[in-house]
Amino acid sequence: MATRVGKVTRENSGPIMVFWEGLLDNDVGAGVDVGRFVDKAAQTVGVFSAATITWQGSMDNVVYGDIGAAVTQTDNTVKSIPALVKFIRPNAGAAGDANTDLDCFLLCMER
Repeated sequence: MATRVGKVTRENSGPIMVFWEGLLDNDVGAGVDVGRFVDKAAQTVGVFSAATITWQGSMDNVVYGDIGAAVTQTDNTVKSIPALVKFIRPNAGAAGDANTDLDCFLLCMER
């Protein structure tokens, strides 16, 4: 298991985009502070090979819990993240195989 650091980008005063690249079977993304963002949407692309991305939230960036069954991804659909959490990360779990290679995107907007 590896922890992949997300790249955070922001243009002017617009939304931020977080990009975690190359999540393999059983990898997690490093947590990113999204506490000030109310609207969040996630998309995962790549080779799933039976893997499921589970989006997880935390209040302290140490203890993470699953946000919910509605925010898991087994394909490249875009999902809204309804939970208000301080930190968020993707978790690739252990259901994939040696072919799993995923990129996760998170778009966050302030209201």
